[in-house]
Order: sequence, then structure tokens, then C-alpha cells
Amino acid sequence: MLNKNFLVTGVVTPALFWAITFIAGSINNNYHHLKDTISGLGEIGVPAEKFMRIALLLLAVAATFFSVYFFQSCRYLKISVWPAALTFGLPISILWAGVFPMGNSLHDKQGPLPLLLLLGMIAAIFLWPKQNFRKEKLASLIATLIVLLIFLRFVKPFGNEYEGTIQRFYYLGWSVWYVAIGVLLSRKIKTGKPGTLI
Repeated sequence: MLNKNFLVTGVVTPALFWAITFIAGSINNNYHHLKDTISGLGEIGVPAEKFMRIALLLLAVAATFFSVYFFQSCRYLKISVWPAALTFGLPISILWAGVFPMGNSLHDKQGPLPLLLLLGMIAAIFLWPKQNFRKEKLASLIATLIVLLIFLRFVKPFGNEYEGTIQRFYYLGWSVWYVAIGVLLSRKIKTGKPGTLI
């Protein structure tokens, strides 16, 4: 069941995020996905505020299950668990955004939690063995490069007019990684042998 659970959560978690984004965007008046931030979807006082609180809670639960299955999968396959361990920062940051929406003084106080996911991708590139894990390492590299596009915020006009686009590079990167890792590692689990933590 581990491979099936990991596969499902790897696909469902990012799919749920993007569905929530578009639904909330349609609820809010005059929301622009390319220009407006993700946090603006659940900002205090906007029409989708209550929807986002509930939706982000569900998303945090889904992301937590993914991280747990990811961690178990790494142990099963005898590869470094650090990439999986670092993904636990994502559900915490999602939950934080739901509890402290934009407009709350604590909204921007979650620190480097979102960047832990990027470190997890980089860890997979360097800590997983080359033999038999080339596709997983390549997927991690691609996802990392997508996330790094957030640094376009320092290039005009992105940083000034298209903050929403910049943010979505981060979410697109982790979405690609979750799906790819979920699919690729679940296949190895299906045909592999149980292992122990290294």
C-alpha cells in the first residue's frame, strides 16, 4: 500500500493546491493570477477568506501525508531521508498561512519554512545515489531550476508588476517535484525490497 499511498498523495496534493487557487480566484472580485499574490486569495476581508482557511487546512493535511509517505519510502528504498524530512516545512507553512492570513501581523513571520522544500530538492540531487536514481535526481534538478525562477523578482517588471507570477514559479516547482517523485519512487517501491534507514 505504501507505493499507492505515496503516488496518490504526490498527485493529489499539488492538484488540490491549484484547484484551490483557481476556485478562490474566481470567488474574489478582480483577482489577477499573474499580478496578485497567493496570500491575497485568503486576505482578511476578501470574499474567499473563509474558503481559503478551510481549504488550506485540508491542503496542509494532504501535504503532511505526502511527507510521511515520502519519508517511509526513502527508508524502504535505503536512500537518504533528508529530502523527505525537509518537505515537512511545506505543510507547516500552508497551515500558518491559513491560521494567520494576509492582513494578520503574524502572516509574514514564518521565516525560512518555504525554503526548506528547496533544500530538500537540492539534497535529493546530491544525496541520492546515481545508480538507479538518475530520473529522480533529474526531476529534482528540474524542479529546483523552476523554483529558482523566483529570483526574477529582482528583474523588472516581474518584481514590481507580476509578483503573482513570481510566486507561482515556487508552487509550480514543488508541484512538479511532488508528482515526479511520487510516480518514480512508487514504481521502485512496487518492484523493490524493504530496506532500513541510512
